[in-house]
Amino acid sequence: MVPVWYGRDYLNRCLESVRQQEKVSSPIQLIVLEDGTPELYSAEDIANHYHAEYHYITSNQGVAQARRLGASLSVFDDGFLAFLDQDDYWYPTFLSTMTQALTEHPHHGFAVSNADIAFPSGKKYQLYQTKFPSLRLKDLKMFNHIVTPSQVLIRFSAYRQIKWTGELRTPGADDWLLWLSLTQQGFPGIFVPKTLMVYWEHEKGAHQNIPRMRQSEADVVEEWFPKLGFSHWDQRRYWAGVSIEESLHYAYARNWRKFLQILAETTIKDPSASLSAAWYRVERKLRHWV
Repeated sequence: MVPVWYGRDYLNRCLESVRQQEKVSSPIQLIVLEDGTPELYSAEDIANHYHAEYHYITSNQGVAQARRLGASLSVFDDGFLAFLDQDDYWYPTFLSTMTQALTEHPHHGFAVSNADIAFPSGKKYQLYQTKFPSLRLKDLKMFNHIVTPSQVLIRFSAYRQIKWTGELRTPGADDWLLWLSLTQQGFPGIFVPKTLMVYWEHEKGAHQNIPRMRQSEADVVEEWFPKLGFSHWDQRRYWAGVSIEESLHYAYARNWRKFLQILAETTIKDPSASLSAAWYRVERKLRHWV
């Protein structure tokens, strides 16, 4: 499923990557959902060229709502679900490799691949080089180890079973909420250490608005942690981790006064959560997690 908003500049490459996928045993339903792009700039002709199922929403609902609506349009009751962003693209073995991984691990709800990060300048680097993502629930509660939904293949039966709505006051961290929901409800993720897709990093990309993303993550913690059955301790531990990250930012900038001030305030405010969050950072380094 490909959500599109002002996506003409990227969509040919994206959909071509789907067409170039190695053959898989199940049929592919390719859905392109235009999320309120003015008709003058719509990508319907591109979708038609690739024989995609095209749907148009008259007003912009946001990428999370577009993904949910796109998933609801599937004609399949089983199989797998993928959300490929308009500016990303897969290498030809993405679907075959990821479906094999989930077939071999029937109790996992989603699989996550490695990725290349590419820039308009031509520069490219591998996302996970000497480190890898932790998909344990206790670690996902602290940090979203997955950069983009385009890295992920989801078991459709798991997605349907959790009945994901994921409404957030501030959009941005909807995908983090999905990984938390799947894992919490008994469908953990598995990491596939192969580079199978490209994340396109550009000035209009989803991760450019850092303050909005941070607010969206805060909405997940404050609103959805309790709904998912996470404890107040989980919230405290998350916020202690945020404060430690902030203090380290000042340490890297050699602003030692600010570093010590924030660290002391955090430790005094909630010493047990601060100790746990600090150990999480140590464990990330020891285990080579991102």
